[in-house]
Amino acid sequence: MRLFMAGLLAAGLLLLTPPAHGQFGLDEDRVGAQPTAALGATWVSFRYSGDAEVEDPLFFEGLAPSLTVSVPGLTLVVLRGRSSPVDQTASTDLTDVQLTLWGRWHPFDALSEGATRLYVPIGLHTNYRDATAPQEREDLPTRTFEVTTLAIGAGVGGAQQFGEAWLIRARAQPFIGVAQRSFLGGADATWLVDVDADIVRANVFGDRGLTLGYGMRWQHWRLNTPSFQQGPDLHHTGTQHTVRLGLLF
Repeated sequence: MRLFMAGLLAAGLLLLTPPAHGQFGLDEDRVGAQPTAALGATWVSFRYSGDAEVEDPLFFEGLAPSLTVSVPGLTLVVLRGRSSPVDQTASTDLTDVQLTLWGRWHPFDALSEGATRLYVPIGLHTNYRDATAPQEREDLPTRTFEVTTLAIGAGVGGAQQFGEAWLIRARAQPFIGVAQRSFLGGADATWLVDVDADIVRANVFGDRGLTLGYGMRWQHWRLNTPSFQQGPDLHHTGTQHTVRLGLLF
């Protein structure tokens, strides 16, 4: 959780910093600059991916409702769901909060203005995931995965505007960073790929518009067992696909 708070602080400092002069700044297109709130359905797959034999590992696979709030250069996604029991194991509750702050760098002057744009998104990503599977028997411990990550990355993005009302935009970013378990002080590693695309229709309800979007995130948490503990390394891998419908304010 400390890493997530550090990410929030870093995001605030970057938002208060004026963008660099020239070809770097946040997405300030007229259509794309409106804040957006979207409700979505997210298919989540999350499981242990280490090499060791682990008895009754954490497992989540199912649909979870999600909320996405975004302003130019900043996206917050919150989801919470419960998977159904599999093979007589307990159901798993999952909470995931992710915050991505990104600016864009235009290496090509010809594609930095106008209706068609190509750029390099440079971002900071922080994520908190809590997966808990309560046991039905009191003598068995509750299985818990509670990890916060902080990562940086760069990728490729583009936007195509049609007239004054339509905008299609997409970006893909790999990230690499550190992961920290809430109940241990050591830092581990994480890497992920974040893909996002949407179609924006402005001025549907006066100044308000609609957006239809898709997001994908693949992430690996490399969690090593501390030297003072016994047990396998708790490596986990997760994938999520989100379809969302939102309102531009």
